[in-house]
Amino acid sequence: MRRLATVAIVLALVAPMGARQAKGDREQIESLVAEFTRLEDSGDMQGQSRMMAPDRWWHGPGGRRTDNATWMKVQEESIAASRQRFPGVRSIREARDLQIRFASPTVAIASFTWFVNRIVPGDLPADKRQALAPLVPVVHSQVWVKGTDGWKLLNSHQSPH
Repeated sequence: MRRLATVAIVLALVAPMGARQAKGDREQIESLVAEFTRLEDSGDMQGQSRMMAPDRWWHGPGGRRTDNATWMKVQEESIAASRQRFPGVRSIREARDLQIRFASPTVAIASFTWFVNRIVPGDLPADKRQALAPLVPVVHSQVWVKGTDGWKLLNSHQSPH
């Protein structure tokens, strides 16, 4: 019984700590998600990579990527190929239903859905218009860790909505 009481006291003291965060942390995470989204739209994978921990890993359709530098390079080259194939086509993503939870004062989990708005130039040939993949909302979860150099993205997961 004494052990149970000790565990209850420890949990009562520690559990609320997960909900505590420094003033402004929620706003910082909101801003980071917005910047991450903006960089995705612009295709600036190098800019995005500066927001990430060096050992960040991603998982989603196609598996899990643990070599962040290589994964960012793959994405960069895919974006370049797409721009060449579909000149002038742009995307503007909306990060909707952003939810943020703090697992501790230095760990935040952001969850949101990206809805993509595609801008297609009027002079894009019909065959290229037809070849564009359908737009599917994508659900994201991101784990952000706060260190001496600020918040860094440690883990990303995405899946079709």
